[in-house]
Amino acid sequence: MPGAPSGAPRAFYEDMSITEQGLKDELKAAMKSGDTLRRSVIGLVMSVAKNRSLEKRMKLVKGGATSEDADAQSALSSEELIDVVASEAKKRRESIATYEQAGRPELAQAEKDELGVLLAFLPEQMSDDELRSIVAEVVAAAGTVTASDQGKLIGQVVARTKGRADGSRVSALVREALS
Repeated sequence: MPGAPSGAPRAFYEDMSITEQGLKDELKAAMKSGDTLRRSVIGLVMSVAKNRSLEKRMKLVKGGATSEDADAQSALSSEELIDVVASEAKKRRESIATYEQAGRPELAQAEKDELGVLLAFLPEQMSDDELRSIVAEVVAAAGTVTASDQGKLIGQVVARTKGRADGSRVSALVREALS
């Protein structure tokens, strides 16, 4: 696919956004190739995305939108799809840590395999230096900050790095900048 990095899923378009149709195409390709892990993970992502879309639709209908309007407005944006994938990746990271602490390396490896599939759908992660630079900009823009401002600062940094930095990394670097 033109414009996509080599090895990037076809779900990505030239601007590295992701679409529901792209996920469907990836699912179809995984089924044809017999890649059960990839098929399973993409199917799960699509299921979670569908549930979020339905939740969004229900809120619109309860807010007074017509059924047709709610259908049209409930489709998830690329950013929302990336949020779904990032959320699933976070769950895998937490599971990996839990399984490793419990002495279950086989389950941890299964989660690592799933995480590898999910990471292919996320934008490239920022380096620590790039992230530190953004944290420094946000802290400087905030002026005098205290430890009680940490949550606000983390929120601002997360908003600027959407999908490109894990929240735990952001939190750690903000804490480091405030100390």
